[in-house]
Amino acid sequence: MNCKTKIQKVVSRINSLGIEVNLQSNTYGYYQDEELITARWNGAELDVLCSLLHELGHAIQSESHFSKLRKSFKRDRAIIAEQEYKAWELGWQEAIALNITTPELEQYYNRLWMKCWSGYLSALYSTRTIEQDRVIEYLIDTYASEI
Repeated sequence: MNCKTKIQKVVSRINSLGIEVNLQSNTYGYYQDEELITARWNGAELDVLCSLLHELGHAIQSESHFSKLRKSFKRDRAIIAEQEYKAWELGWQEAIALNITTPELEQYYNRLWMKCWSGYLSALYSTRTIEQDRVIEYLIDTYASEI
């Protein structure tokens, strides 16, 4: 099965959840309130496939284990790290369920997962900046309901 066919299977799975997919975006993301997943079709089909799987992971993941704790910067960072990791994990489980895995895809997905998740952790636990606080606040609003 070629990569475009795999992408179409993932898009069909996402659509089955009532979520639209826009492959003509300049960003990757899952927008829960808009029931939309965006991806950047830049010619790198494996990047698109892996990113769609990751965003699908966000769409199907449950609420954070930490979301009922008192709001704090520490809690917010933990939730973001947890939810990003879970989205990659669930995305791969979806790839298995859709029967689109290959050893090459697994290796590529795992490398991208490690690269992105390491980037999340570095950003979350580096020296705080106003911009970092804004991004964390934006993300936490999508990952955790307030108590």
